[in-house]
Amino acid sequence: MGPALENDYPMVERAARIMSWKPSEFRWKDKKVTERPHFADNNFFKVFSFELAKGNRESLLGEPRSIAISETLAKNLFGQNNPLGEMISFSDKGSLKVTGVFKDFPTNSHLQYEALISTQFLETDAFGGGGFLDMWEPHNYHTYLLLREQEDAGKLAQAFPEFTQKYFGEEQAHK
Repeated sequence: MGPALENDYPMVERAARIMSWKPSEFRWKDKKVTERPHFADNNFFKVFSFELAKGNRESLLGEPRSIAISETLAKNLFGQNNPLGEMISFSDKGSLKVTGVFKDFPTNSHLQYEALISTQFLETDAFGGGGFLDMWEPHNYHTYLLLREQEDAGKLAQAFPEFTQKYFGEEQAHK
């Protein structure tokens, strides 16, 4: 849905999707931890201004097998070692390259993540070869929008019935 909103409405500067996953084991050398990872679009750190401790905001989740981790997870897995560029094992899904470390999210945010994996990873053989990013149902994603300066969120909200009708049909547009 995020890419369609960006495409259909010029007032939307960027969209970022987040999808939660089941608790999973992450391993590096002899260390292992269990966390509930989330999948996020490369735009996540462009839509939100959460601080990075290491990594490049522009390309943080730009590769299919990339992962950004919190400072807490970095410390638990890597100790004092620099995690950037290191490969970690993700459950039974293969290895991921650490491309960034973000500061732990503020406690007053409803967004509380320890591991953000590129949504592009969902399109690999580890998840059956793709299709996840094109599915709009079931509603597994939370989609966040960044509007262009001076744009009115109310104006976008008024367009949602038309958007819903276009992508879901007449019946859904009036629910």
